[in-house]
Amino acid sequence: MLKKRTFRHGFPFAPTAIAWDPIQKLLAIGDKGGNLRLYPFHSYLMFRR
Repeated sequence: MLKKRTFRHGFPFAPTAIAWDPIQKLLAIGDKGGNLRLYPFHSYLMFRR
């Protein structure tokens, strides 16, 4: 069985769910099509003053 990887960028169209994990510093956004996008914020927050 072959696994297919799909990479996308940008904000998802028609988001229906959003979640924030403060420990891992991940933002998860789900859309109507069942896609889930994870945005890591550890590198962005580390340099913020």
